[in-house]
Amino acid sequence: MKLSFYTNIPTPYQDDFFTALARKTDFKACYFARTESDRSWNDRTVGFHEEYLSNGFFAKMIQRRFKDFHYSLGIFRKSLKEDADFIILGGNYLALNNFFAAMILKSRGKRLGFFSERIGQSTGLKGLVKKIYLSLFLRMIDILIFIGHTARQSYNRLGFTDFDSVIVPYNIDPSPYQRAAMDSQIRDEVRRRLNCGDKFTCLVSGALIERKGVDLAIRTMNRLELEYPDKFSLIILGGGPLEEQYREMSGTNIHFEGFQQKDKLPAYFAAADVFLFPTRYDGWGLVVNEAISTGLPVICSASAGASEYITDGVNGFIVHDEELTSYATLLERLFHSDSLRSTIRQNNLLLSKEISSDAMADQLLGAIKRMSS
Repeated sequence: MKLSFYTNIPTPYQDDFFTALARKTDFKACYFARTESDRSWNDRTVGFHEEYLSNGFFAKMIQRRFKDFHYSLGIFRKSLKEDADFIILGGNYLALNNFFAAMILKSRGKRLGFFSERIGQSTGLKGLVKKIYLSLFLRMIDILIFIGHTARQSYNRLGFTDFDSVIVPYNIDPSPYQRAAMDSQIRDEVRRRLNCGDKFTCLVSGALIERKGVDLAIRTMNRLELEYPDKFSLIILGGGPLEEQYREMSGTNIHFEGFQQKDKLPAYFAAADVFLFPTRYDGWGLVVNEAISTGLPVICSASAGASEYITDGVNGFIVHDEELTSYATLLERLFHSDSLRSTIRQNNLLLSKEISSDAMADQLLGAIKRMSS
């Protein structure tokens, strides 16, 4: 089977998934642009065929407000020449590239999937327009590919229930994290450089913006420092507009390491004892996959899509509010229990194989084949 995937821009994490697909089928990727305004990843080396479109003037104007809006005249040529048996459209459903590609490909008898995060609920005129547009777009789609159960539920709440669908969460190749977790020298080097020593070390990773909730991790750490002086440390990965503010509210045991490229991340996860994800909202949160792949306990906000991977007391804990007491109490519990951390480690390392890019590629291809039979 020939499979094509149309999506916004290349990302290091999507590369893992696409590489896994390319090992199993005749695969190629088409990107609507090379990058977007807030991306800063290094160049990539991939093992699959890829091509790029470029946005026209109209799309660039819209992107000043909506960075993931893409429209290129090249989408017409690409769709008319597409030779794949099955095409998956990803990214923003409102992007004109997706709508015009669906129209052309469907008229040519191609089978289509749409890869989607959860969508927001709107009321009034905005909600009506969204529902009408989605109805027109989804009429051309053969199967909906949801990144998680909450994504499926968001469509159901809008009344879109009569569609073939499959859940294929965002995923990563877990092997770099597993290798780092098994190498004590990697762990010791990071902890020595940051002067973490034998402190119970927490890790949080995400843009330094209000939505990611990094401030909750900092305030929790400051609170624990009062009760357990010099027993805890926090590593923060990521940059953003609130960095200066967050530094001002941080104690000496909080370390800002800035934005890190993909190949540098496993060492930081290996150096940690627990991963915090106090996001106020996240469609998914691949950092949870990274923590699971390292075997770390995950204390995760219920507002993250990836929280559906967490079972309380089995491989981490879910927090349903923004109370510092909730995060502090769970950190204390893990701090005092080596046996709990050891059990969680084994559970997460097993889970990482089930949710890997390789496993998710099998899940997607299996769904397509079942639909085609």
